Amino acid sequence: MGEDWTFIGYDTSEPLAILPRQTYVIVYQRAKYVPRNAEVVGAEVGVRIAPRPEQIIPKSIAHSSLLASLVTAKFVDALPLYRQEKIFARDGIPLKRQTMAGRLIQLNAPLAPLAAALKALLRQGPVVHVDETPRQVLGEPGRENDQTSYMWVFCGGAPGQPVRWFE
Repeated sequence: MGEDWTFIGYDTSEPLAILPRQTYVIVYQRAKYVPRNAEVVGAEVGVRIAPRPEQIIPKSIAHSSLLASLVTAKFVDALPLYRQEKIFARDGIPLKRQTMAGRLIQLNAPLAPLAAALKALLRQGPVVHVDETPRQVLGEPGRENDQTSYMWVFCGGAPGQPVRWFE
């Protein structure tokens, strides 16, 4: 400002900003090889292709980050799949709720060890609270559509380490 003024510091402000949700496609290129001639060892196999990257759901186009987002939105943020479908549609991604539901069901087997660990943590606290809520489920295997089904929510865990389990 000039010689008559002494700098004494900054006045700081910190406005909160948001970057819009970003979706992108990851492109994997797997090397392919073919033998130069029939005398090459293993030539009878024909074309060889590098293995696919490991996926939590084999041969799925759903990346683990998408699956984590679906699980978090549904089970942590209580965002139903039909709303998630609308959000994806706004972003120009035609991801149907039936597809999302199928992916969530497919996660059952690979996440079974994690589920077992959570159930063990659930029981480590002094008490487990249980809520039983009647629900009507259409098309549930082995049950009529007018029969009442139930959803149970278990809350427990060690103090300071809460666990919520939906069944």
